[in-house]
Amino acid sequence: MRWIRLSRKTLLRLKRTTEIEWKLHGVLSASADKRRGCFSVVEGTMASTSDADASDLESIRRKLMKGLASSWEEVVKIYEQDPRAHKVQIGSPKNTALHIAVSSGREDIVERLVKSIAKNGNPVDVLSIGNKDQNNPLHLGASLGSISMCRCITDECKELLGRRNRESDTPLLRAVRYGKKDVFLWLYDMCEGNTAHGYFRNEYGETILHLAIESGRMDLAFQIICKQEDLMDSVHRRGIFPLHVGKSPLDVLAEKPTAFRSGIHLGWFNKIIYHCISVEELIPAGTSKAKKNFFQELWKLIKLPGKSKKQLDPENPEEGQGIEHHGHNSSNIGAQGHKPFPSKYGRCLRFKPDKKAKREKEMHIWSLQILNKLLERAARCTYEMSPKMIRQTHIITAFIQNWGMTAILLASGNGIVEMVEKILQLFPMAIYHTDDNNLNIALKAVENRQSHIYDFLLNSSLLHREVLFHAVDYGENNALHLAGRLASDRHLQHIPTSMLQMQWEVKWYQVCKTQAKI
Repeated sequence: MRWIRLSRKTLLRLKRTTEIEWKLHGVLSASADKRRGCFSVVEGTMASTSDADASDLESIRRKLMKGLASSWEEVVKIYEQDPRAHKVQIGSPKNTALHIAVSSGREDIVERLVKSIAKNGNPVDVLSIGNKDQNNPLHLGASLGSISMCRCITDECKELLGRRNRESDTPLLRAVRYGKKDVFLWLYDMCEGNTAHGYFRNEYGETILHLAIESGRMDLAFQIICKQEDLMDSVHRRGIFPLHVGKSPLDVLAEKPTAFRSGIHLGWFNKIIYHCISVEELIPAGTSKAKKNFFQELWKLIKLPGKSKKQLDPENPEEGQGIEHHGHNSSNIGAQGHKPFPSKYGRCLRFKPDKKAKREKEMHIWSLQILNKLLERAARCTYEMSPKMIRQTHIITAFIQNWGMTAILLASGNGIVEMVEKILQLFPMAIYHTDDNNLNIALKAVENRQSHIYDFLLNSSLLHREVLFHAVDYGENNALHLAGRLASDRHLQHIPTSMLQMQWEVKWYQVCKTQAKI
């Protein structure tokens, strides 16, 4: 090993350098300890502050819960005294006190809470708070159908008209989903500009017209058509033509057989009542109503025995008022001292159908109005198309027929005679539409046991009618093969016993065999 000799000066220099390094290390470590202590103090201060805020919010939450259980006045007082209460969410639904007030229908309380929110801070931040389902107070007000609550909220924050919840619904869509026609018309008037058109559709492609027809609110659907005619062409993102592509409003209507008279069964007595019910057709909102029927006006002047002014029907207080204006008395007797007609006939004339029958006929009449509007729009769009657009439509139609069903096929399978008849009148070539199994409208009617559609096709004067009944599907099954199959449970559940079900199936097979001459 080789040794290196160092001088005395070099050794002293190394010793001094080492002492300086140790001193610096001590100073730095001390300063690090001081900084560490300062940071720990700051962190402790912040933690104590956050704990204090959390405890304050928890106490506010408890006060609000106590106020909600006892008196709304306490809740209003808390909102006015402490602005932090505006954003406090209560329980697992994460509703604020304003959400709960709107859901409870307390219009006066909602107005006071919104005023206190507007005074003490930025109302947009507070009113935009959503609950667990991302519904803000305007969503809830539109769902309940309260115009006053919606007006109170939109006066402070009009931006809420475009906010969406977890289901991608705007307040407009929410009002239509729950069938609140008056609120929808009011919110529609509040929307301005072209940006409002985006409020009518959710991210799944459903529009307010789809939702109105699907929920059976035909009066609301009619008003939507009058307000926004272009929504009749709206479909899901897969297509552009209302009769062939995607799920259009006409397709939604074709999936509701009970919306038409041919989709329900009535006994002989109910048929009489049904035809005696008078239903007015829908008119656009804001227009004057048509003149009443002459016979309805005359009926008010007819005196019915046994019904005095004191015993007027509370549902129709106008009945009997016309009698008094013409100088008649409820105890009047004819000129010969006899009653005009026996009282039992008067009871028959005063017969009123139940509300269910009236609602059914309203649904049927209004559905026909919507059907006519949709088909007129489809026919107008077809005739106004350019040759290039028509060629594209034929290509799309051929593609859709390979995997989906058109509106006429849906109507045939569901037994809606009115829709099948009107579509064939406007679009005769729709007789050749087939689904993904190559079933046309006649085969769909046979497979689904729709006797009304089958009789209509047999007795109609359509061109190439014989082609319908002699067609086959991809399995080489004609109408007689399909009639020989056992029907699904959906069609047999209305027949009580197995014996009657088998008898009906045999009779259906014989009808298809003899009438179509297959």
